Amino acid sequence: KCTEKQQQERGKRSIFRAALRIAAPFFVGPTAAKRSVLVATALFLLLLADGFMMMWFSFIQRRYTTALTEKDEEGFYYQMKMVLVLIMIVLPMISFGEFLKGTLCIEWRRHMTQAFLRGYLCDTRAFYTLKGDGGTIDNPDQRITQDVAEFTRGTVDLCTAVLFALITLASGSSILALISPALLGFLF
Repeated sequence: KCTEKQQQERGKRSIFRAALRIAAPFFVGPTAAKRSVLVATALFLLLLADGFMMMWFSFIQRRYTTALTEKDEEGFYYQMKMVLVLIMIVLPMISFGEFLKGTLCIEWRRHMTQAFLRGYLCDTRAFYTLKGDGGTIDNPDQRITQDVAEFTRGTVDLCTAVLFALITLASGSSILALISPALLGFLF
């Protein structure tokens, strides 16, 4: 007999498998659009670049703090200029990242909506089954489009957040390794 925790773990795995089964055809199936794979790759590369920018900011922050401590006015103002340069680079990157996320969501939503509506209206004749069932589900076609939109946006947001967290962990660990390898070893 399974404990409650084991049942929860099984439930999480089955949800993950179901989400993967729904999502996979868009990226690796026969109808996968090259454009969508390129957008997902560009988004991943942008997340890596964002992680690099965070590392760069960390070094700039260390330098201007050191300049303040040492009362090095020229060094401090130079590092403040570097902060402005970094901001001018990062702001367009953030906008472009949101554009890529939106593009990926729209393409993925279009692909999934077509597949689900095709299954609903044509392949499985579910439309007639649901209508013959007394219509207990209100506006199933509208629900399909709304649920697909929520699934795609939520999945893209979750995946980018997890990837960014992993990139941040890796970049933070590398900075810590440069500063104090012993401390990094202690933490891990």
